[in-house]
Formats: sequence, C-alpha cells, structure tokens
Amino acid sequence: MRVGMAHLAARGFTQLSGGEQQLVWLAQLSLQDAQVYLLDEPTQQLDVYYRRQVFTLVHSWVTQHGKTVLCSTHDLDNLPELSGYLLNLSEPKPELRAISPASVREARAWLEQAPVSIKNGQFNLFVSSIFNF
Repeated sequence: MRVGMAHLAARGFTQLSGGEQQLVWLAQLSLQDAQVYLLDEPTQQLDVYYRRQVFTLVHSWVTQHGKTVLCSTHDLDNLPELSGYLLNLSEPKPELRAISPASVREARAWLEQAPVSIKNGQFNLFVSSIFNF
C-alpha cells in the first residue's frame, strides 16, 4: 500500500511537517499488512490538506486492499464522502449508523452539546468511524 511519500525519503523525520510525519507513521503501519487497523485520532493537529490525505489513504486501505479500519476521531468534516459506519459514543444510546451527510450532521449536533458526563465532573467524548464493517 503506497502513501506517496517517496520524494521525502532523503529528509530526516524531524524535518517533515506534522502531516508528512503522520503519513510516514501510516506507511509504517501499513507494512504490517494486518486485516484490521485501529487508529486513534489520526488527523489530530493536522492542517486541512493532510487531514484529507490521511482519510483518503485510510479509505483506500478499505476500498482497494480489503482492510478493516476502526478509527476514533472528532474530525467529522471528512467523513460524509466516505463509506462505512459511524458510532457516536456521546449519545445516550449509541447506535451504529451508515456514514452519510445526515448521520454526520446528527453526530456533530451531539458533539456540539455539553455531554451529561461533563455535568457530572467527567469528560468522555468519542466518535468512531468504522470503515468496511
């Protein structure tokens, strides 16, 4: 599985941007050739361009290579165009839903509210996008 970063091979890891580093990490992960990948916030602190690159790459693992990807993310902006499932654990009764513009809007509405757990002194927000489930 290619990530399109060969042009950076001569540069040191610390000389790469955060997005480039993340793609290198994902390239290393893909070398394991596992059937299932678990990613925790793979686009955290990345700019818009690299967020799209990461989701495009991960989605290709599913669509082109038949892998299963479980991805926890708060980055909802890139999900509507993907196939897969969304599970919003912030909801009182989380349900697995097909990713669509409507399901992403519903998840966003929940995330924009203060969760009940904050009111009780705890904080636990978690949205998972599940591809190829």
